[in-house]
Parts: sequence; structure tokens; C-alpha cells
Amino acid sequence: MEANKTFEDTKVTRPVASFKPPIWDYVFIQSLRSKYGDEHYVERRDMLMEKVKTMIDTVENPLHQLELIDVLQRFGLAYLFKEELKTNLDNIYNEYVVQSDTWKMNNLYAIGLAFRLFRQHGFDVSPDIFSSFQEDTEILPQNISRNMSMKTKIRMYQLLVEHALEFPLHWRPPRLEARWFINVCERKPNINPILLELAKLDFNIVQATHLEELKHVSRWWKRTGLPNKLGFLRDRLMESYIWQPEMAFEPEFGHFRTTCSKLFAMMTMLDDIYDSYGTLEELEVLTDSFKRWDTSLMDKLPEPMKILFLAIHNNVNEVAFEILRDQGFNVIPCLKKYWAEYCEGYLVEARWLHNGYKPSLQEYLDNACNSIGVRLVMVHAYFATCKPT
Repeated sequence: MEANKTFEDTKVTRPVASFKPPIWDYVFIQSLRSKYGDEHYVERRDMLMEKVKTMIDTVENPLHQLELIDVLQRFGLAYLFKEELKTNLDNIYNEYVVQSDTWKMNNLYAIGLAFRLFRQHGFDVSPDIFSSFQEDTEILPQNISRNMSMKTKIRMYQLLVEHALEFPLHWRPPRLEARWFINVCERKPNINPILLELAKLDFNIVQATHLEELKHVSRWWKRTGLPNKLGFLRDRLMESYIWQPEMAFEPEFGHFRTTCSKLFAMMTMLDDIYDSYGTLEELEVLTDSFKRWDTSLMDKLPEPMKILFLAIHNNVNEVAFEILRDQGFNVIPCLKKYWAEYCEGYLVEARWLHNGYKPSLQEYLDNACNSIGVRLVMVHAYFATCKPT
């Protein structure tokens, strides 16, 4: 009988943290609406896309081509014109970088723009491209008009320079960057109206897609019962979702975003179980359950840990079932391995805390390779983006 004794049979003082409730509750999320999901907005977007494709094909000056590519990227529109932009970049690279020295012109702006765009798209470009630069007359970017008043021009440069110096462009979340760039370009008197309208329209259409995904994930989260049953843990569904569009915002990656949102929300609660709820003895059993991927040890755990473990177990098995059904291979062994590593990392930290041990920086970083959960997230993301065979 003693072997069947559960941790709930003994009185445990738990260092439960006091987390604030979410400001994005279920009713509010479900009440959100966007008109941009309507078909006529999509039709208007598609018509503007055809005009921009013509624009891309008719621009001949290589510098102006690169500027157009840059603007499309910063507007968040490059995903709509992948083939056209790749073709243009290939042509410019082969003609002006590989086959001749004519691209090495005395224009630092042009050279810098070319270097960044080529590097972003995986072309082999050496920093030596700057070695031939010599001071020359200023050549303004095409999208900053010489007809602008001096005051407006200075302010526009100031905004762009301040923004560029605050963070490198590749550090900025793509959707937030697109929103900022759209706002800035609205103030440019010479901005191409077709590009600006397409940027605003597509941003809102994609945003409407993200909103529907969020509502779907919110309904799933409510059905699990975790926010109510485990209200002493962090309920961070919105934060879990908001990461996903910044990693892959394109509409085609909806399955990735919903899958990883669910994953992040459950990982956040599991983090709190290890940090501020479970005793060391309980956490040993919980970790063993993940390592075995087995529900037989659940009865030894307190109810909140049972509920969370089974919720994760069922969700991961459901993901694995969909992959087996659609793609024909069993990913349970792989997912089991990374969940076990993740929990092992948390358990190490719990042992350190329990024993009053202060790890060295190197020990902490070595263990963080597991406890930070990057490998666990990446393996789920990989399977969530694989296309059915």
C-alpha cells in the first residue's frame, strides 16, 4: 500500500508564484473582427499584385530594381513576388557582380544596398565590394524625391537613419517593421500609390488571417480547461501566439503558427510547474513520465501536474497522429526525445535550487541548451511545416 501513496496524501507547502491574469481573455479575443477577410479585398489585392509584377518587369536600371526589391521586402510584400524578385536578383548579380566590374561604381548607397540584398538572399558577395568606393556626388535613393522640400527631406532621412541606428534591420520583427515602414512611407509625397495601397491592403488581409488563427487557438485553449484548472500558473496564450507571425507570417504557415502557439502555451505552464509549484520529489516523477512517455506514473502526482502532463501528452500524440496520417512516418520517438531533454533541463535547475547550489556560467549555459526549449520548438516547427507527400 505504501508504494501507491501519492504526493497529495502529504501536506506540502508550495512556493506558488503570484502571476497576473491575462489581459486578453477568451471573450475579448472571440469578439474581435476584421472586414479584410472578405473576398473583395482579396480580389483588389490580387489586381494590385498584377500591376506590381508589371512594374518589376519594366524597371531597367539595376539600382532602381534593387530599390524596388528593398521596398517590397520592407513592406512585407516580398513573399508575394518570390519568383520575380529571385529572377531580378539573379540577373543583376550575374551581370554586374560576376561578369564585370561595372557594378563597382562610386556610389556608396548603391553598393551598400546591393551588398545587403545579395547577402540576405544567399549570394556570395565579399565585403571587398566596398574597396573601390571613392567619394562622388550624392545619389539620392529613388524613393526620396529631389522635389521634396528640404525640411521634409531632412526629416525623412532623420527618421530612416535613427531607425537604422537603433537596431540592425535583421533584428527587427518583420511584421512590426512592415507596419512602421508603411507609416513612414505614407508621409512621402512621392511614394508609389500602388505599392502603398498594396502594402496596407495585404498587411490587413494577413492580419485578418492571423486573427482567425488566434481565435481558433483560443477556443482550443478553453476546451483544455487548463486556464481554469491551473489558474495559479501563467496563462499566456496571446504571448504564445504573437511569437509565431514574427517567425513565419505568410498565410501558408497557418498550421505552424497554431501548432507552435499551443506548444508555447503549455511549455509556459510547465516552466512554472518546475519553477514554482512542484517539489523536487514530484518533479523527479514528472520528468520520468516524460522520459518514458508513459501515463502509468500519473497517479503519483498531484492533480495539477496530472492534468498538465496528460494535456501535453495528448496534444503531442495528436500532432504525431496527423503527421503519420498525412506524411506516413512516426515522429513519437523524436518528439519524446526532445520533451525528455527539455524536462531534464528543468529538473537540473530544480535540483540546483533545492540544494542551494550556484552553478558556474558555463554549467548554466550548458544546461540551458535543454531548458530553454529551442530544440523542442524547432522539431515541432519542422514537422508543422512539412508538406504532405
